[in-house]
Amino acid sequence: REREQEKEEKEGEDDEEKEEEGDEEKEHQRADDAEEELLRAMEDIKSQSRRQLRENGTEQQCPVRTLSTILKQNRAFLPPNDTIDLLKIDVEGEELAALQG
Repeated sequence: REREQEKEEKEGEDDEEKEEEGDEEKEHQRADDAEEELLRAMEDIKSQSRRQLRENGTEQQCPVRTLSTILKQNRAFLPPNDTIDLLKIDVEGEELAALQG
């Protein structure tokens, strides 16, 4: 009887561990999907910008959004701990201004 109870407890613990691993995998997958979506959006913007540049000459107007606005709009895609370990920006020497939002 005790062995059966121990076995059931062990199986319950194993199930909990598998569930936690599954949740962790889902979180990583969501973060990966969000990253891919953002990269696709960035590529679309770059392509559109290049096309407009070719069509309009050397001067171009483009929409501007602050980093804080982008992060707020994409909060659902941020990692669970809400930290960004690496951020690549290319703002021609205006990195501090970009990071200040």
